Amino acid sequence: MTTRCTAVPADAAQLTVLMRSLQEFAIAVALDASQARSFELALEEIFMNIVMHGSRPGIAPRVEVSLHRDAESVTMIVEDDGPQFDPRQLRAHCGAQPAAHEQALRWLSVIRSLARGRLTLSTPPPRAVGRKIA
Repeated sequence: MTTRCTAVPADAAQLTVLMRSLQEFAIAVALDASQARSFELALEEIFMNIVMHGSRPGIAPRVEVSLHRDAESVTMIVEDDGPQFDPRQLRAHCGAQPAAHEQALRWLSVIRSLARGRLTLSTPPPRAVGRKIA
């Protein structure tokens, strides 16, 4: 099993740090270019969503990306300590803004397709939100 963890503040400028770590991991575990690109796209979408929507004014959450390779799969887990997001409460979160609700659903659909149909969103105990792509 191969594992790599990288933690950065939720600042758009830190995306290059996470991408470099992901690319080094992809080379180390011999991911093909298509697989690596899917993980890169998913990471960019999730990280930028955290940067834009997952922080309180003046406070940048800490984001940790864990990559794991075992005999059967490669898994990427993205966790942050920003405000919780519960996908079951999406409609309530978007309130009376149907466009925002539709946009959020499209975002989840895009991430799911990048993950080739396998996306797990979890909300652990308060202060940590995880997004897992396998």
